[in-house]
Amino acid sequence: MGFYEKLQEFDPVAWGTSGLAPAPCLDQFVIDTKTFEMKRKEHVPVIPVDMPNFNVDARYCKFSYFLGASQPKGWFPFRQIVKLDLDSFESLVYDIGNSQVELELMFVARAGAKSEDDGFVISIVHNAESKSARVL
Repeated sequence: MGFYEKLQEFDPVAWGTSGLAPAPCLDQFVIDTKTFEMKRKEHVPVIPVDMPNFNVDARYCKFSYFLGASQPKGWFPFRQIVKLDLDSFESLVYDIGNSQVELELMFVARAGAKSEDDGFVISIVHNAESKSARVL
């Protein structure tokens, strides 16, 4: 993953632009949960994303949340939160800024939520410059 063991160094931009590490892409699979038959596979046109937040009960979800990796140069590290509409493939992207790296996120529904996306997205963000972390 671009970590140089002997030197104890990692250059995420060089790794993401090297061609040795293509950006992650997203495909949507629609499966009939009664027959386990694949109904459709479709490429989702969105910025490079990974580590989706999904419904473990295999229930239909209109929205999913991802870590986004879109940079002016290269694609790594993850520094965006992406909310993706799984029907229209429209996305909202929140960029946490330069020198910031986020960890896997979690969606927590608000008590008494009125809709599927009524809640909070929580992630831990590491600031590489100040060498500190915070909950976002």
